[in-house]
Amino acid sequence: MQRTLLTILLVAVAVGLTIALASHRGETPGDAPAETQTPAVSPEQSAKTPEGTDTADTPPAEAEKPAEAAQAPADLPPVEGLHVVAVTQTQPEPTLGSTERDPEANPYVLEAKFTPWGGGIKHIKLSRYSTVVDEHIPYPVQEQAVYTTDTATGAASYLYPMAAYAVIVNDAKPIYVYGQRWAVDPAATNATNATFTLTLAGADDKPALRLIRTWTIDPERYDLHLTQQFENLTDKPMNVRLTQLGPVDPIIEGGYLGDRRKVVECYLQPLRSNAESRYLTTEDHRFTRANVLDQQSATIWPSGDETPGRELAWVAMTNRYFAAALHAEIDVDDKVVEPLQRQFNVVRRLTWGGSDPKNKSLALLLDSVPVAVAPAGKAKLQVALFAGPQDPALLKKDPAYTRINLGDLIEYSLGGFCAFCTFAWLADALLSFLSFFHWMLADWGLAIIALVAIVRGILHPLTKRSQVNMMKVGKQMQMLQPEIERLKTKYKGNSQKLNQEMMALYRERGVNPAAMGLGCLPMFLQMPIWFALYAMLFFAIELRQQPAFYNVFHHIGELFGANWMFLTDLSTQDKFIRLPEIGLGFATIDSINILPLLMGVVFFIQQKYTTQATPQMSDQAAAQQKMMKWMVMLFPIMLYKAPSGLNLYILTSTAVGIIESKRVRDHIKLMEDRGDFDPGSGAAGGKPKGPKPGGFLDRLTKAAEQRQREMLDQQKTGGKKRNKKRK
Repeated sequence: MQRTLLTILLVAVAVGLTIALASHRGETPGDAPAETQTPAVSPEQSAKTPEGTDTADTPPAEAEKPAEAAQAPADLPPVEGLHVVAVTQTQPEPTLGSTERDPEANPYVLEAKFTPWGGGIKHIKLSRYSTVVDEHIPYPVQEQAVYTTDTATGAASYLYPMAAYAVIVNDAKPIYVYGQRWAVDPAATNATNATFTLTLAGADDKPALRLIRTWTIDPERYDLHLTQQFENLTDKPMNVRLTQLGPVDPIIEGGYLGDRRKVVECYLQPLRSNAESRYLTTEDHRFTRANVLDQQSATIWPSGDETPGRELAWVAMTNRYFAAALHAEIDVDDKVVEPLQRQFNVVRRLTWGGSDPKNKSLALLLDSVPVAVAPAGKAKLQVALFAGPQDPALLKKDPAYTRINLGDLIEYSLGGFCAFCTFAWLADALLSFLSFFHWMLADWGLAIIALVAIVRGILHPLTKRSQVNMMKVGKQMQMLQPEIERLKTKYKGNSQKLNQEMMALYRERGVNPAAMGLGCLPMFLQMPIWFALYAMLFFAIELRQQPAFYNVFHHIGELFGANWMFLTDLSTQDKFIRLPEIGLGFATIDSINILPLLMGVVFFIQQKYTTQATPQMSDQAAAQQKMMKWMVMLFPIMLYKAPSGLNLYILTSTAVGIIESKRVRDHIKLMEDRGDFDPGSGAAGGKPKGPKPGGFLDRLTKAAEQRQREMLDQQKTGGKKRNKKRK
């Protein structure tokens, strides 16, 4: 029974991890992403570039025109011949903030560089986060999407995050401005603001509408504020609607689980009990990048299943650790959350790069609500872009971010097949424990070992009891072996009757083989912890680029003039020995990782130590034992490139389990020597103790007997039917 349950457990875990890995396979870049790591592919239509390539006033493939207006213009006459007034002079590229890492020298947590093309973003780099462990290369949370337009010459085009895309005035005929150069307003551009303007003229070439985009940065904040103003330069009213880009594909964070990028939507949902009250949630609106690319409709919001009163609060694109979320301006003192939908009510995908999903790039495209602009009047749209880490200490504690529930960006889940067994509350609890131990020990590696001690301590009474029960049942089975052999001889060739008589014998002598399965219970109870810990270690930004054991191995390497990266980052493989990348078809190896190898050794010792040889083991039991040995070998292989923090936990927990098991066995042996250990009756003439009536083991035994009877009845019924058919 024990071997059967353990085999099922290991097979289930192996299948689950295999499916999870297969469903999330994708590009796995190295530790140092290039500045432009989005796929470099040729779009079907490209924007004009600063280098002066041809202008394309038609949009990329999937966004041929902005979505229909939420309400039609109120019979306003069209502005005849409306067109863009070209800006020909060379424009500077304003930069706000800084990438200096030292907080005392730089109060800004990010650097934003802008482009005159569409007034968009060229890059946003984080000054407190690096792309690699041992060197400060500011992390690009958003950057221009680069693709080649001419493979022969290598000419490239760019798609800029948050750039203006198209304008609709009165007649709903879009004027594409995403490939147009905007003028930089030097008078309104300084250390905290960058302002761009673009003018539209009518058929008489007189200015009709001026678009003004002003970017603002705040010290110590991960937000960029965008004010878009429309100035009506005519004596007639206008109804203006803007289409603009949102965030574009973030880079793929290194990790062997592949592409973990998502599109997340948070919305205001009315309460069932009170429709006047609403709460913020992302429920059922977390989409993997692959799902967004695969869906038939290009519209992401609204999706068509929204309940009345539901409004979009913010939309984000995320990778493993970072996010870019577009939201309305936040007023902490206002009791009512301003939803993004009041300004941009349609969110669509924009893709380019052909039909192959591997080459496709993704951006968000947003359509604004119609904005009424009085004659010679002004109107504006105001939004903000969060571009920063998915850090609970920031998103779940900062009043502005908690106001719009931006903490829902954080999700400790492996997704796919493993989503059901990854409990978010357990991952949060594990992170809290780890953070507490890290606060005490000032080292994440030691914190993980401390967590092992806590978990094993909690499970120790159950572990001890299950092992004692296993040994008792094992000795009882040995006492019954002569009777079992007699039954095997008597009912040779009739396996159903043999099993039925053996169950009756077990019940008569008070032996419960089902108790052997309790030996696997501690491992079963630890499996949710392993999955939750796996997800937490993979997604928790607290452990990103964090070393173990006070980075002692790296310091040892420095003594010998080497850059030893062993256990310098608990969120990745341990990198005991770095290797040139070796392709194996189904995976790549770029280092020798010692923790999985040690884990295999410890698993082997545990399997040899805990497996009890039984007299005259059946062929089925022998086959199961052999399968267990193979699974013990395969498990470390499947975790070879797993986060070293997870492997450290499993390795330590297994080693402690071996020591714990030895102590329990020594204790039982001491009891046997003193004559205090009573395995129960089992022998002929003994008083059958048996499981407690109505208890778990009693129900388990009766269920097994019932199953045996059903199988016997089915065999008899099946035999009669087959005999009738033969006749």
